[in-house]
Parts: sequence; structure tokens; C-alpha cells
Amino acid sequence: MKRIKNFIVFFAILMCFNAVELYAATNVEEAWDAIKRNDYVDALTLFNDLANQGNPEGQYGLGYMYSRGLGVNKDLEESIKFYQQAAKAGHLVAIVNLGYAYDFALGVPRDQKQAEYWYQQAANRGDYTGMNNLAYSWVQSDRNLEQAYDLIVKVLAHNPDNVSALDTYGWILYKLARYEESVPPLCQAALGEPGNPEIRLHLGDAYWQVGLPDQARQEWQQALDLHKGQQFLSENGSNYLGVQQTLDWENNIHNKIANGIEGTPPLKTDPARFANKCLRPIS
Repeated sequence: MKRIKNFIVFFAILMCFNAVELYAATNVEEAWDAIKRNDYVDALTLFNDLANQGNPEGQYGLGYMYSRGLGVNKDLEESIKFYQQAAKAGHLVAIVNLGYAYDFALGVPRDQKQAEYWYQQAANRGDYTGMNNLAYSWVQSDRNLEQAYDLIVKVLAHNPDNVSALDTYGWILYKLARYEESVPPLCQAALGEPGNPEIRLHLGDAYWQVGLPDQARQEWQQALDLHKGQQFLSENGSNYLGVQQTLDWENNIHNKIANGIEGTPPLKTDPARFANKCLRPIS
């Protein structure tokens, strides 16, 4: 009899637990549906209820709303509080977003080590955005280029049209001095996200190294023009510019336009060689 009573108690607890889980899952779905239909009041209420129960998706949802200013005043520092809560609970997208925030000083001071730490956590769990961002972090500091290459190949096998991954892949090839191979993915990335000056700079450098100085200068100039006409910037492009030392950045590009890449002879090649490699025409 005692065993039967114990089983009944255990079963009741299990049913209660499942009911709580079902309630949370339903509220999560309803909250994101509310976001899609721009009903931010309802979404905020639902995410708040979930977050108060310690639900990571609710915490992430609040962070997302504050980061975008949806139904609340845009507040990056407030969004970070919720991303941190969700990330510590293992929420993958929150982990990546937290790394990105440290990478580009979005609500927190810029901290490349913290950014890489969170990207590594996401990559370790098989998250493709985390893999891409970790690979790019390594490339930017000229570390682990072969490991970065292996990571980005996995990302592109999953999504061959991912613009950010194409840029990372092309930039890794560039850093490995595989310049001709770097042109197609960098060109595809620039076509996919023309409002990102960082990608335009990468493509310009690659064009220079393969002997296309006119195309290189065009891309470098386009990067400068995007800085002046910021209404054409992509979100990633805006975040990139936000962490640059503007005067040094501009002077460096002006110098490239005038003199090319230091230490590299001004080669000249026939653009027709790259006609089938996504060569961007000079407009």
C-alpha cells in the first residue's frame, strides 16, 4: 500500500511538472507569435511572466525586445542583463548574442576575450553562428587559421549562402595567401551584403593581391562612401563602424586608395580571368 501511495505522489508530481512545462512552451510560442504581429504589449507580458519563473526563453525574449526597442525604450544595457541570465542557463542564441555584444560594445564595454569565450561556448555545442564568429575572431588576431578554416567549412556545408560565413571563409583564404581562391566568396559576400564596409575592404584587398587595382580601389572607396552615407549601412556594417577609430580608419583607407597595399607590388591582370568568379563590375 505504501508503494502505491508513493507511486501516486510521484505520478502527481510528474503530471504537475509536465503541466508547468506545457504552460511555459505555450507561452513561449504565444510570445513570439505576438512579436510577429507587432503586439509588443502582449509579448512583453508573456516574456516577463516566463522570465520571472526563470525560463531562459523568456529571459532571452526580454533581451531581444530591449535590444530592438520593441514595446520598450531601446536599452542595450538592459538587454544585456537578460541575455546574461539566459546565457548562463544555456540558451544558445543568448550565448551568441552576448558574445556579439562584447565584440561590438553593444551595452557592455568592448572585450574581445569575453566575446571569444561566449563564441567558443556556442561553437562547442554545434551552433553555426558561434562557429563562424569564433573562426573570424581567430582570423582577426592571426591565430588558429587552419582550425578556423575547418570550422567555417562546416558552417558553409550547413548553409552555403550565409553572407557572414562567406566573408569569413574568403578572409581566411586571404590570410593563408590563397588570394585567387579568396575572391569568389568575398565577392559573393559583398553582393549579399553591399552595406557592410568591412566586407568591401576585404574584397578590395583581395582584388589588389590578384592584380586588379581598379576594382580594389573601387571597393575601398565604397567602404568610405558607406561611412559617409550611413543610411545605406547594414546592421553589421553599422556595428563594425561603431568600434573603429574613425580618423585612423579613414586615413588608412585613403592611403590604400592612393598607394595600394604596402609591400605589395601593383600587379595588373586581365579582369576576364575572373569573369566566372563573381567579379564585381566597376560602376
